[in-house]
Amino acid sequence: MSFIVRKFNFLFLRIRYQGFRLWLHYVRFIENLLESLMRRWLLKGELLHTFLNKSQPYLHSEKQALIDSVKTRKVIIFSFRTLHFLDWFAPIHLALERLYPEKYEVFYINFGATLHRIGTGFEYLRYHRKVEERMLLLGVSPLRHFSHQELAEFSSFPEPAVHLTCESIRQETFSITQRIYLPHYALPKAIDKGLPENIRFNHLFLPTRPPYTYQQLNEKFPDNVKVHSVGYPKLHAVVQSNVKHFKDNERPVVIYAPSLEINLLFDALDKGLLDIIKKLTQYLFVIKLHPSLASRRHYVTSFISRQLDDAENIQFNDLAGIPGTGRRIISHDY
Repeated sequence: MSFIVRKFNFLFLRIRYQGFRLWLHYVRFIENLLESLMRRWLLKGELLHTFLNKSQPYLHSEKQALIDSVKTRKVIIFSFRTLHFLDWFAPIHLALERLYPEKYEVFYINFGATLHRIGTGFEYLRYHRKVEERMLLLGVSPLRHFSHQELAEFSSFPEPAVHLTCESIRQETFSITQRIYLPHYALPKAIDKGLPENIRFNHLFLPTRPPYTYQQLNEKFPDNVKVHSVGYPKLHAVVQSNVKHFKDNERPVVIYAPSLEINLLFDALDKGLLDIIKKLTQYLFVIKLHPSLASRRHYVTSFISRQLDDAENIQFNDLAGIPGTGRRIISHDY
């Protein structure tokens, strides 16, 4: 009998998820339709973001003034698509300003529009707003933030001296000699698998310092790639801990941090994980999904969040890093 109940719950969960996913597809279809009609009849073919930029001439002039103020400073650009990668680079930017004032100028170039789930319409506007909100939380001025599509709207954008990235972006075509790759995963597995070949770089910043230098990595690179054990920090934009949002903090806090593998996550959901932790009211839970899911607007983040609306002892966090959440116990699926 219990086997039949589990099977029924499994099917019901999948049906609810697929129904939710279809609903989001429907909403996205309506938005795309409205966007197409607006661009055709009202905007005369312009992108929504371009139209909004033109409707804010003061903001455009402020960004242009920042560009014009570069003068003799060296320009560094950080290109990204995935939202939480801002947390990887912002500490480096802030350290440069603190240690070498007025020597470097830093710009953030987002390629979010190249992601299928984001595109160039309403979803991109939401993404653009989230980027700037996150920059403010990190202590970085949003005036330094540009979409790769809007660079052509500004005159005399400076030639960058250094480019940094955490990911492969096919549409990125900057002609820059000095390119730095910031790995965003546990490097021990890179010793066996190697680092990505589809990212152009001649410098690698290791997020560790001796003795954790992964000497074997050096042996895999040609002479033109230099490995730096800089130990750069990862600053998380969610400053306040989830625990502070609970009604009390006397109970032990458990954080569930599944991997990026969706099948593993659904395997846990199929086995009734959410129902189990809802019943464990003697604990406080933080469900911390892999930030890539939220950054890429994956359906599962919204789905799980909906399932936890009535849970008093559970908080859902989809973008903060594990150090940004208070916890006494951590559980994961790998």
